[in-house]
Amino acid sequence: MNPADIESVEILKGSAAAAIYGARAGAGVVLITTKRGRAGETRWSLRSTSSADKVNRDYPLQRRFGHGSQGNPAVCGGPGCYLTGASFGPELAPNVPRFNHFMEMFETGRTFDNTLSVSGGSDRATFYASLGHTDQDGYIIGGNDAFLRTTALIKGTLQLNDKLTLGGTINYADTHGSFIQKGSNLSGLLLGALRTPPEFDNRQYRDPETGLHRSYRYPRPTPTSLYQTRAYDNPFFIVYEMQNTSDVGRAFGNINLDYRPMDWLSVKYTLSSDYSSDARIEALPPSNSTEPTGQIDRANYTIFQFDHNLIAQAEKRFNNWVNASLTLGQNLNSRSYTQLQVRGRGFIAPDIFTLSNTISSNMLPLDYESLVHLESYFAEAKLDLWDQLYLTAGARNDASSTFGKSVRRNWFPKASVAWEFSEFLGIQTGTGLLSYAKARAAYGETGREPEPYQVFSGFTVGTFGDGWTTGLNVSQGGNAGIFRSGSKGQERLKPERNKEFEAGLDLAFFDSKVDVGVTYYDARSTDVILSLPVPPSTGYFSQVQNAATITNKGWEVSANWRALSMRDLEWNVGVQWARNRNLVKDLRGAEQFYLPGGFVSGIK
Repeated sequence: MNPADIESVEILKGSAAAAIYGARAGAGVVLITTKRGRAGETRWSLRSTSSADKVNRDYPLQRRFGHGSQGNPAVCGGPGCYLTGASFGPELAPNVPRFNHFMEMFETGRTFDNTLSVSGGSDRATFYASLGHTDQDGYIIGGNDAFLRTTALIKGTLQLNDKLTLGGTINYADTHGSFIQKGSNLSGLLLGALRTPPEFDNRQYRDPETGLHRSYRYPRPTPTSLYQTRAYDNPFFIVYEMQNTSDVGRAFGNINLDYRPMDWLSVKYTLSSDYSSDARIEALPPSNSTEPTGQIDRANYTIFQFDHNLIAQAEKRFNNWVNASLTLGQNLNSRSYTQLQVRGRGFIAPDIFTLSNTISSNMLPLDYESLVHLESYFAEAKLDLWDQLYLTAGARNDASSTFGKSVRRNWFPKASVAWEFSEFLGIQTGTGLLSYAKARAAYGETGREPEPYQVFSGFTVGTFGDGWTTGLNVSQGGNAGIFRSGSKGQERLKPERNKEFEAGLDLAFFDSKVDVGVTYYDARSTDVILSLPVPPSTGYFSQVQNAATITNKGWEVSANWRALSMRDLEWNVGVQWARNRNLVKDLRGAEQFYLPGGFVSGIK
């Protein structure tokens, strides 16, 4: 989505606010509203921006000692030598060149962004259309750190009669990116860069005699070392020689109907879809340290989401002091994901990034498909008393194909109360020493869906490995093979559940030039989904379970001062303070739990 097309962003971060979105709102909800046309003359807008990105903080690397260990230098005895990775050899002489292996990897990044939009309409029809283009050259050196995005948006409404309005939106985005390997990865940019001794010149990443990849651990490659590891890749080899690209086409939009049969009743229907296709290449040329013979992944990731949303809302003002509303709704959602991926190993030619350039017997399919259906019903009632006391209650019922069959349906309730007692005190809102005052309290429950198919035990194909080596391919000598999944299915798997109570106070002073907000929250997450170890005698290593209980308690305080407010100039000063106390209360008897990824031995 083009950021220039966004009109507003609303964040529902608490369970009390987000409960109406049920099992998919455990991490909060972000509501994005795009711009729309308005009645009146046609308006044209052209917006062009340019920005620069520069790494402005160095990484504190030692540059006093050279390559070696315990004061002894690392000595290369000739071509093909492998050296220690330590950088605490002898102290370097003053005339020895030293290199900044962090800052030398960066340049000034540039971003150019242009958006052309047109909008307008009449009393019965409105339209908004835009075209956007973003061209970004990132702050890592070389040309393989770039991003291009072209977007188009058309949005309109048409009032068919006094009671029925038709609307629609369609977005299209075409993006192309080129990226750099990163992270705890032998071919990751900073892992090799930051471990390089200060006197080694990484910029000469090809040996002048053999023309092959050299690194500080393997400084003098032999003519026959094309398919050998360098221990850690030279960061300039990573930047200039590796290929990691992504080409994405995405189209999403909706059609909607707004029917108002009576002044107090409205019915809204929205049918939405979202389709994207992401074609990726991740290629490690020969002599890389992850897969020295060369490796390429070609993949296409296709995501399609279909959403039906039907809402009926009744609102009635009974007298001067009572206003009430009731909302009923249904949501049907379907999400499909398809991964078509093939990994090839063993390059034939060193610089051709295609699967046909790999040894065919080394090819490994990594296909995956998933389909998730969600059926939901929700209701919300609001009561406004004396234009100062606001009561809200609601609930959502979700049934997802990712839940266990015996626990398929789950309720997520919410309730809140807010009292603008400044009205009770007779204070005219926005004026006076105390300009506004509101007390509030709320309770709500939200959830987080399990991943697809965790309720089943099954078999898998491909490679059986330990996460460190290339693993064992179960298909050998032309004979197919399968193996049992190491994770046992959980037939009673439920969504994670977040229960949160919060209370707060909002105050404004000095004709609303100063406002203060204070919030206390107490959140308890139950049925947290973890993969816990099971006895190997069961035939499995782990099982996904609703195991953990985690609490979060804390305070949030904000204060804002509108120091200057003029027609053409505004100056606001704000400060925020927050404190959170997190505690894992229960792991359902497990002595330890392994976090996925990273060098973590477990949490006990």
